[in-house]
Amino acid sequence: MIAGPAVQLAQEAQRAPLFSLDNAFWMSVLVIFLLTIISAFIRRRQRDRCLKLFDDYHSTLLSMKSPPLWGDLCVTSDGIEIVFDAEYVSQRGLSKTSALVFTDDLADTLAVCRPIAGLNEQERRDREKQLRSSINPNMIRRFLRWLRNTVNTISDAITRTFTMLIGRVSRTGGMTTAIRDQQGDVTNLSKTVIGMAGNAYEPLLERHIGSPVVYRIVHAGGGDPIELPGHLVEYSARYIAIFNTDTKPIEQLSICLTHNIDREDLKISVDDLYITVACTGSEPLVLLRMTVDGTATDLAVGLLPGTRVRISKPRGADKIDLDLAITRRMDLIIPRIRGGVRFGSARPERPRRSWRGISPQAES
Repeated sequence: MIAGPAVQLAQEAQRAPLFSLDNAFWMSVLVIFLLTIISAFIRRRQRDRCLKLFDDYHSTLLSMKSPPLWGDLCVTSDGIEIVFDAEYVSQRGLSKTSALVFTDDLADTLAVCRPIAGLNEQERRDREKQLRSSINPNMIRRFLRWLRNTVNTISDAITRTFTMLIGRVSRTGGMTTAIRDQQGDVTNLSKTVIGMAGNAYEPLLERHIGSPVVYRIVHAGGGDPIELPGHLVEYSARYIAIFNTDTKPIEQLSICLTHNIDREDLKISVDDLYITVACTGSEPLVLLRMTVDGTATDLAVGLLPGTRVRISKPRGADKIDLDLAITRRMDLIIPRIRGGVRFGSARPERPRRSWRGISPQAES
């Protein structure tokens, strides 16, 4: 009689299911804990695959709301740091040697420019490797890209399935109310883990990787969008990377800054404190160098149509010369909210034979 209740409890424990609503809460807590740890490690190392192409290169950050910043680019998982070419000392004596731009601040970016004129010989060779690996990828790169695109294709489905499963369990109430409250966090964590292989897959863009295209970018001054040629090298969920292969500048200028310059494609104004250069044409502009009383200072500052830069005027200078180039020799990383690829520019591999036709008027 004494052993009867014990035997009955043991039999009920054996009949109890392994997974029940009572232990679902603790299982979900364990999953969230593990995903949090994994995602923390991933976020520490994951960098946007477009931005990291410009890592450790001299670049110009153009913003829709702030003045241009230029220097050597350091790309991290939560933003970029621009290390200035020289120390900046404010009127209050504050020393500034770099600018930290976090991910939220990058939302105001118009483009990140990498003028070819600002690269040394080793950087030019590294850039050519980047371009060649995009135009003529080897088998390993092709396989890795296929694998990443495959993961990207199924990542949304897995995330939706994971969210649906948690939502199905959480509808029962009771102890699982905490699961329902954490459903958004679980979804974000699952996206982080699943998305470590990449951030986007665009079949249309994938067809043109390594090929010449025509891309369109907004005009910073509010004018009509600007269209320029280039090679599509990479894309992500937030950015596209365009490399330009033009070998010569459209026009190269050397201007002695004794008075203001007002041309159709550029404007330069000089006062007692600053030199302001504005790109007012339809082609990019690069400030190459500034020479003050025979001493040259390298700039390599890129400007897109509608943008301007202000440089402190050297005090006591008798003669200031500014070398500029109106050129497309500039690589760009463009936020996809500011522009994108609109036209292919490569000749079709298999055109229609015995067919004569005309092209549409594909204007802006």
